[in-house]
Amino acid sequence: RFARDEKIDLTVVGPEGPLVKGIVDTFEKAGLLIFGPSRSCARLEGSKSFAKAFMQRHGIPTAGYQSFESLASALAFARERNRPCVVKADGLAAGKGVVVAMTEADALAAVEMMFGGGFGEAGAEVVVEEGLGGPGEGLGDQGGHAHEVGPDAVELLVVGATDSGAVA
Repeated sequence: RFARDEKIDLTVVGPEGPLVKGIVDTFEKAGLLIFGPSRSCARLEGSKSFAKAFMQRHGIPTAGYQSFESLASALAFARERNRPCVVKADGLAAGKGVVVAMTEADALAAVEMMFGGGFGEAGAEVVVEEGLGGPGEGLGDQGGHAHEVGPDAVELLVVGATDSGAVA
């Protein structure tokens, strides 16, 4: 309503939350110009398990993983993984819902923290995946054409309130 009342020409959405909730679909239905992915496309960011399954279905290389809605199952799986492994809250967690676990104890603590509400609703489902090292590639898709958007990159992740813990 604000965009219509204030005669906003174009809305650009930054935060993932409104995108996952479908703000682009709502604006388009109301005939308002907006830049961002539809609700169905935003699921790639809003659900790690959905994104992993999408990558597998489409032959996009990704780390081996399993998704869990049960604490006991996730703990059992995490005990069996080689290290490092990566534990992710499935939903949006403000960029903080990932733990790179270098030890079994780290992995189990991360799983328990996520299922225990450490990331709110984002941790109702948890993804445990194999840890991969090395540089990553970034690709973008505009109008059906893939474009390289940058050089090799690595995302540094810190764990804990004092920025201690594993880095990947």
